[in-house]
Amino acid sequence: MSSQSFQAQFPHHIYIRSFDRGLIFYSTRDYLVYFTFITTMARRYDIVLMELSIMPDHVHMFAESSVPGNMNLFLASTERLFAAEYNAAIGRSGRLFDTPPGHAPKKTEKKARSCIAYLFNNQVEKRLVSRAEQTRWNFMAFAVSDHPFSSPIKHEKASRALRRAVKLVNYFRSADKPLGFKTLEKMFVSLDNAEKNSLTDFIISTYNSLDYDSIIAYFGSYEKMLLAVHSNTGSEYEIKESYDTASDAPFSKMSAMVSRIEGLDDVKKVMMLDRDSKISLANKLIHIPGVTARHIQKFLHITAGG
Repeated sequence: MSSQSFQAQFPHHIYIRSFDRGLIFYSTRDYLVYFTFITTMARRYDIVLMELSIMPDHVHMFAESSVPGNMNLFLASTERLFAAEYNAAIGRSGRLFDTPPGHAPKKTEKKARSCIAYLFNNQVEKRLVSRAEQTRWNFMAFAVSDHPFSSPIKHEKASRALRRAVKLVNYFRSADKPLGFKTLEKMFVSLDNAEKNSLTDFIISTYNSLDYDSIIAYFGSYEKMLLAVHSNTGSEYEIKESYDTASDAPFSKMSAMVSRIEGLDDVKKVMMLDRDSKISLANKLIHIPGVTARHIQKFLHITAGG
């Protein structure tokens, strides 16, 4: 990437896919760690991060920088630091994302609005949800609520473990440090499902630096933006994406089976299995309704070469 590749006066749609087209984000913790890394780095490099959509094998964002070269530094630093954290968690090495990322400036309001709708609707198009605001991982619902998918945390009624987790989140955020996998494991281990849900929303809200005002301004209000997103999936003609029309919904079913039958404490460790183990596991996963050979290849990182 050259420092001239991003035009400082325009917002850009940025598209980052996994290095081998396989999954990177298997679990809530994977999404959360990446979110805390990318928002922390955006603040560090003065990036106006307006929209973010994290998919199992790729990431979309709508972002702008007034400083030439900062966008390149932001993207490269986020990838490097997140990959180091991710790799340490499962004993792997190497990059996670394909480089350079795809990107396109949106020089008119019409193109910007279409891009915003396109990014919000990624999970809808992949049949993970029926409405854009029903998923955490495009962060749309957090524009109007700090806890859209859970009950708010009431300190006086929270368990000791949850209060301790909240204190730890606040400490790391005040130090402007992202959350790592070991830290998240300590936070979540003693919580029940409702508490885990509440803590997940709390972490997102605490680290959230998305500039909702800027994207809402393209539509006039949140309600008008929501209506536009529901009415139009948007489009992207300026970035060459590897688009697969298959649903992403089977990936969560596969993760649940792997956790149950393989006893892995971290589902993404399937990446590190030897080829024979992957083939054995593939023969079990193929019986899940809706799972195709392509889903299995992406989930297990099975390539033609090995």
